[in-house]
Amino acid sequence: MALESVTANATEALPEANGSFITGSNGTFYEYDHDEYDEFSAVPSPLFRFVVQGLLLTLIGLFGLAGNIISIVILYRLNMRSSINCCLLGLTTFDLLVIITSALSFGLLEIGLYTNSISWYVNGLLEAMPTVFPLGIIARTGSIYLTLILTVERYVAVCLPFRFRSLVTYGRARILVMAAAVFSVLYNLPRFWEHYYEEHQRDGKKFFLIKPTALRQNYVYQQVYITWIYLIVQYLIPFLSLLILNSQIYLEVRAANQNIERLSRPQRKEIKLALMLLAVVTVFFLCNILPCVLNILEIASIAIHKLREISNLLVTINSSVNFVIYCTFSQRFRKDFLELFRYCCGRQGLELVSGSSPVSYEAARNGRPTEIVMVSVRSEPRLARLLDQNDADDNTL
Repeated sequence: MALESVTANATEALPEANGSFITGSNGTFYEYDHDEYDEFSAVPSPLFRFVVQGLLLTLIGLFGLAGNIISIVILYRLNMRSSINCCLLGLTTFDLLVIITSALSFGLLEIGLYTNSISWYVNGLLEAMPTVFPLGIIARTGSIYLTLILTVERYVAVCLPFRFRSLVTYGRARILVMAAAVFSVLYNLPRFWEHYYEEHQRDGKKFFLIKPTALRQNYVYQQVYITWIYLIVQYLIPFLSLLILNSQIYLEVRAANQNIERLSRPQRKEIKLALMLLAVVTVFFLCNILPCVLNILEIASIAIHKLREISNLLVTINSSVNFVIYCTFSQRFRKDFLELFRYCCGRQGLELVSGSSPVSYEAARNGRPTEIVMVSVRSEPRLARLLDQNDADDNTL
């Protein structure tokens, strides 16, 4: 989940909170006592956790939440009969789920624990954590493999352009997105039976614990599923595939840029989309290298707790910044975003939308060339044909 290392923080009921549980990327829970903390401890201080996972993660998550919602709205406004739009919509949806589960599990929880507030939320979340945690990992897995599917789509478009239309279709893209979602759920299904919530009494105080089930404590399950399969499925396969495919895409883009004046408009658009993907994947690698390293270290029984908090923050950043990348590389995305912004501010701009939606255009009818006339595409065959000709360019970012 933005949950590469979930902070379950199963603590005493507020305001008497005294201890915490941290879970690593392999799901192991570590307990520590706030009263016994010192600055040289490998376990992060409450203040460090509050700043990194409480404040920074929550603020970045709020930005990412807004950005991904806007991206979904814009992608739905575009013609969805496009393979890349379908892949981007799937990726954005999974990133949105990553941010939501991350903010709920880390941000608000750390704020509540540090400030001794919203105890109702903290206790409620601890009770729901055995369910929230698997949902976060499902979203994270889906985000990783949608990034890989998007890379494959761009690889075929850039490196195998003459076979693109036959190999990559909207229908196949939709099947791949649904397959990634189903795989993410099925692969992480055992996570729902790894932990359970329990209420305890200690020294006259009531506190709540998230405890491992017999399945989670099984040695074979830990070694095979939690450790090695997780490393292979969540990191090795997607990382190596992304590295190989994007290296080929980069070489093709660099060669194409040397002869950019000879490229047609559609070819230039494919190159621009490939550059956008390279930016997405670069951010993906930068934000996921640390979680990958931590997972490998945990296999060697080396736990660096402070880095887990930073790892959670990086994964949240990865799911939050794609909106910025889309705005940077796609003029169409920027245009639709500005139109949406003006609409939300009560300044509805003019739109050119295919289908039966009204289309505005400046007409020189009745000697008044500045008059704005609202017409329907269906009532203007010439305009409809013009839109059909532009559909190929306008239905993607």
